[in-house]
Amino acid sequence: MSKITDVFNEIHTRINALLPDHNRLSDPYDIDKNNSLWLKLGYGVSINEGQFKEEGILNAGCKYATTRAFDVHITRKFYAFEHAGAQKDDVALQIMEDLVIITKDFLLNSTLNDGSSTTNISGDGGIFKIIVDKDNFLASTITVVVDYRDTL
Repeated sequence: MSKITDVFNEIHTRINALLPDHNRLSDPYDIDKNNSLWLKLGYGVSINEGQFKEEGILNAGCKYATTRAFDVHITRKFYAFEHAGAQKDDVALQIMEDLVIITKDFLLNSTLNDGSSTTNISGDGGIFKIIVDKDNFLASTITVVVDYRDTL
């Protein structure tokens, strides 16, 4: 198996440990296609763009470096009427607190795979609204950037 599988699995493991009450979304690439039960308190990880850099001579066993972005999506159900601004703010702030937990963990523990990969947080996408089956959800996305090396 390649290093991307290890990196992806370790990101999931860390998010699950940091937010143990959250459900893993079945489709992190199209958030509003997930079931309302998962979106109620959910997280998902999607694989984004990567950049490759050759390291050494191209032959069997040489290494190449990859910098790849992973989006971590956090969702929470909004249980108030549309005009109930204070309740909506509470849910938005809960999501932001989830993002703070993730950010602190990845910045303070910036290695994956026994130290062979490093992480950084490039930012978040703010809060946005999702409507599924007439239920209202708020969500945000934080981007984790990982540098890792793999063998050809």
